[in-house]
Amino acid sequence: MISYVILILIVIFIAFFASSIITFIFFKIFSINFKENLYLIIPILCIGIWALLFLRKRNFILNDLYQEDFMIYYLSGKQILRDASKLYTYDYEGYDVGYVYLPAFAMFFSVTFSLFPRFIAPYIFFLFNYIIAILFTREYDKILILLGLKEKKYRFLFLIIISNGAVVFFIFLLNQAKYIIGFLLFFILRRELQYNMENIKKDIKFYLINYGLFIFLSSTGPYFLLLFLIYLFHGISRNELFEKENITKFCIAILMLFIQNILFIIYPRLIFDYIKISLKWNELNLKHFYLRDLRKKFISIPDLAQEGITFTLNIVMYVAILIIFLNTKLRIEEKFAFFSLCLILFWRLAIRVILILFPLSILLFIPFLNQNEKGIGFFKKNIIVLIGLISVFGIFFWPNTTYMVIFYSGWEYSIFAIFFYLKYLIFISIFVSVLLILYYKKYTSINALN
Repeated sequence: MISYVILILIVIFIAFFASSIITFIFFKIFSINFKENLYLIIPILCIGIWALLFLRKRNFILNDLYQEDFMIYYLSGKQILRDASKLYTYDYEGYDVGYVYLPAFAMFFSVTFSLFPRFIAPYIFFLFNYIIAILFTREYDKILILLGLKEKKYRFLFLIIISNGAVVFFIFLLNQAKYIIGFLLFFILRRELQYNMENIKKDIKFYLINYGLFIFLSSTGPYFLLLFLIYLFHGISRNELFEKENITKFCIAILMLFIQNILFIIYPRLIFDYIKISLKWNELNLKHFYLRDLRKKFISIPDLAQEGITFTLNIVMYVAILIIFLNTKLRIEEKFAFFSLCLILFWRLAIRVILILFPLSILLFIPFLNQNEKGIGFFKKNIIVLIGLISVFGIFFWPNTTYMVIFYSGWEYSIFAIFFYLKYLIFISIFVSVLLILYYKKYTSINALN
């Protein structure tokens, strides 16, 4: 037992020593000056602090407790190596629902983290998660630059918000793969923006990389497939659908989809197993995340009413996404942002990916940010935008119920417990109100000029 603990401590030491070295190498490779890029280093260090906070609370021991998400990934990779035909029917050691994603993600784990022994794999993935979080932050910074936030202090406002709080803590608590998904999505958007702004011709290699990565990240949920369709058809009118270049793009997308999910072709039964387990997963998550955290002692909402609300919100969400899909006036970053906003408002499981959705949705604030004012004038001119950013900070930083259970036992009996259950309704209402005010002012100013 003592030797096992010593081994774990050695692994932790090596992991974080390696993390520091890799971070240093990363900045050197990209010729990033530490002093000049302190605005970027601070958010990255904040992510590391939240990761360390979790490890300290767990006495630096990573095991199956609170590691359900990682264990599902890990065991799915093991199952691919044992018998891929039973990917969705394997018991997964008594977890409520087993592997519920497309085969591509399990195949990725089968050739990476699932090759390591069970006692060390969580630490390796934990380290990998932190490295990807660095890339996640860096890619988002590049997007902000491409969208016109030239000054570091303005980019710092956005970066510090998405690098802190219970949302970040929760990623490491469950050892989730959200940073991987977010990094790939930001990488795709950044490349698209860069090619467009620099008028670089997009070749087959560009589409193979962007479409391949987009379909891979979509393997974790069908909602990203909807965003991929928006991305795929962006800038293509009905008259251009059958042009040679566009047909090539469609063929590449279909090819990537088939290659990454080739197990569906080798074992056709997996298609039905996937549908079956997806339906089971949906049955366990019928309630909208706004309502799920509410306790009956505060607000009593019958289950049937909650299901009705969720069904109605789903209809509204798909209609809104269709409008975004058909709108030819929106730029690609606006489509990404409005799509993310739709999920935040209407999708019942948006809480699972708010680490990705809110950074994309707050891109909508950038055109309204007055960057010409300095000092106190900046705050006066941008008070509405700053309120919107603060509301997102509140969502990220305000502890969720799982966080509170770990750190503060008995908190639910406090008079302030109601704020923990209503935080999403409060902060998201502020966030949406700010956007409505900003776009109303834009609309009235345009009408005044006309």
